[in-house]
Amino acid sequence: MVKVLKSLQKILSRGCSSSGTVSPVKQPNGTPLNRCFTMPSTLFTIVLLLLLTTVVVVVQSGKSTVNPQVKRKREAKAKAKKMFLSKHGMVFDSYGRVLRWGKDPTKYECKENKKIGLYCTVTDSSTRKYRTKEEERRGKMIKLDKQAELDGQFGSGSDDAKKARRRRKENRRRCSLYNEWLENFEKDKSEKHKGFYNWLNGQFADFQTLRRLSPGRRGLKKARKLYRNIAREIHSDKLPEDCRKDNMKSMMSTILGKVESVRDCIAEPHTCAEGEL
Repeated sequence: MVKVLKSLQKILSRGCSSSGTVSPVKQPNGTPLNRCFTMPSTLFTIVLLLLLTTVVVVVQSGKSTVNPQVKRKREAKAKAKKMFLSKHGMVFDSYGRVLRWGKDPTKYECKENKKIGLYCTVTDSSTRKYRTKEEERRGKMIKLDKQAELDGQFGSGSDDAKKARRRRKENRRRCSLYNEWLENFEKDKSEKHKGFYNWLNGQFADFQTLRRLSPGRRGLKKARKLYRNIAREIHSDKLPEDCRKDNMKSMMSTILGKVESVRDCIAEPHTCAEGEL
């Protein structure tokens, strides 16, 4: 940078003297011509080139001034976020409806490890009740695939490789979610699993909506629709093949029984046991 400035100073000093003396070069009418103005385009070009050179030097040198520790921490956080989102991202049912809303990490904890170096973990997160562009695309593709599947039942439509891959990927996401349910279900040893159902509120969108409905004709209409949606997904015959174990079927049957109970409470609140909703 210093060299660039010195070169610029030399060029300018050649064009004009410090005392402001006039160049001996004269115009056709005999009037002396000031050399400060004889080559404006040349000087402008030189100055512009020098400035561009300075910018390139600054940009190149900026790459080496990044703090290595800051870079390592940023990369470790990015890795932790990616792993967190793979486990806590949005999950859709087989019709493209939201089973569980996604979560965004809000706090991280980073530590040094002798074997793996710096690593970070997500310590807190918030539920995100909206869809990203990628999730909007996923939901639409699931709906289209389901429609094609239903249409194929009445025709000779064949399943292409892309649809099959998408279905397997979404089934793995659903099975991962259901396995998380099963883990928490088996931890709750109480008879009515009250603690588990309170936890399930934040993991199952339709279940949460159902429990928030008010008794009455309008609430009952919505409750019946939600019951059909839930039964369509968690009934033992509707589960993905990879998560049809006996303990999984038993849990889903218990959840479906709870859903029926909540629906009946909305229909006839006077027959509903206290705290059933």
